[in-house]
Amino acid sequence: MEIIIRKYEYDWGSRKGLEIESGDITLEFHDGEPEDATLWRDFSDCYRITDLVKRAHEAGLAGESLSIREEKPEE
Repeated sequence: MEIIIRKYEYDWGSRKGLEIESGDITLEFHDGEPEDATLWRDFSDCYRITDLVKRAHEAGLAGESLSIREEKPEE
């Protein structure tokens, strides 16, 4: 199983983002307005973390190795 991590830094301030991808599961977390930052808005993909953990567990049980790599985001 391969997990790809992309870290973003935006030119317009100190905002950052993180994308984690494995197959058809993509988790995205990007800074928004601090006063609006809630789980249901800016961080709703937190609810999908369990999907990724289950997939990694099942892959391990099936004897698959785990590869985690970081790549630069596309411009």
